[in-house]
Amino acid sequence: MRSFTVSVALLVLLFATGCHRHLLHLPAHDARLLMAEGLVAALLGHFAYYYALKYGVASQVVPIAACFPLFALAGGVLFFAERLTVVRLCGTVLIIAGVVLLKR
Repeated sequence: MRSFTVSVALLVLLFATGCHRHLLHLPAHDARLLMAEGLVAALLGHFAYYYALKYGVASQVVPIAACFPLFALAGGVLFFAERLTVVRLCGTVLIIAGVVLLKR
């Protein structure tokens, strides 16, 4: 349900801002790969999360799952040459501090 709701909200936003025109120029092969990646990543991520909840303690599993912004930041810096600014670094420290506090 969450993925469906987010998808609908994104489509509404795309059409409201006029950015949907960029999707129309996306080659079919790229569109299929993008959809497959989204489907596989969402399914594998949710299966891993629910598996961890089934066999772990929720108060330990949820903070680990909430670390996805760290992976997004690392991926952006390593693969997309994004700059690591002071604000992003502070956000990273806050995320790590939150996970450490919740794990205690």
